[in-house]
Amino acid sequence: MINRIYLKDFLSFNEVDMELNSGLVVFTGPSGAGKSVLMQTILSLFAIGESKASLGEVSLNGLNIENEAYDISLDDDIIIKEIKKDKVRYFLNSQTISKKNLNQFSKTLIKHLHLKDTSDFDSAKLLSFLDSLCMKESSEFKVLKENYDATFLKLQEIKKELKKINDDELKLEDLKEFAKFEIEKIKSINPEIGEYDELNDIKKKLSKKEKIQEAMEKASPLFSYTSSANSALELLEEDSAFFDEAINELNNIFEKFNDSLSELEELDIENVLDRIEKLSGLQKRFGSIEQSLEYKKQNSFLHLKGINTLDND
Repeated sequence: MINRIYLKDFLSFNEVDMELNSGLVVFTGPSGAGKSVLMQTILSLFAIGESKASLGEVSLNGLNIENEAYDISLDDDIIIKEIKKDKVRYFLNSQTISKKNLNQFSKTLIKHLHLKDTSDFDSAKLLSFLDSLCMKESSEFKVLKENYDATFLKLQEIKKELKKINDDELKLEDLKEFAKFEIEKIKSINPEIGEYDELNDIKKKLSKKEKIQEAMEKASPLFSYTSSANSALELLEEDSAFFDEAINELNNIFEKFNDSLSELEELDIENVLDRIEKLSGLQKRFGSIEQSLEYKKQNSFLHLKGINTLDND
């Protein structure tokens, strides 16, 4: 603590000699009395700011610090002297010291709180400082503070767990709403297993319809030569059964396609393409139509039961 401050030739004061008691020291006075100038001069003794006195000295004790460079032991008092003539010189326990080094050393001695920088007046810092002072003075307060810290830590953990529970509940509600949306979408499409492949086959037939018809027309004269081919096989004394079967099979294929054309002509191609697009969207979302129907089955009552059985990507 600072126990003595001495100033000489300090503005309107010829000499100022103050011995300070331990604890809180307050300087009071009317505006313009010189409080700020006095504080600035005291700070200059610690190489913080410029000197206003021709001679200044500050004594400190009970700091419990040691510094090998300046030959300071734990129980030593510290005396800083400032002399201003042509230039300002500083002394630390009678040793010459530069202003820069004194400024660095002073940071281990004092803490200057400035009104222009309010960070040091933060409530948490002030409370921490007051707590540390009280803990040094009272062992009972120290126990009370430690118990409070432990209880407060538990409270913070409980609040963190509660927040997680609330967040999880919100996420669950979002998932339930999402599942409800997905289920309604599946219901609106109402897919059937195998439907996507069937519609794609229809799409392929429609895309190749004109080319198939053109090819079939070019191949149709083949049937006009069936009897001629059979006659030739008979003259060659060859069994014509294989040829008859091939012609019949070809005829069946052509007829089957012609029958399917009549069905295709009744279809609305725009509806088919729209249906394929919707089913394709379900397949991309769930992997297959079967999986989309399984999802619908498993999550149909999710929004009512509040059970998270979602299988999200």
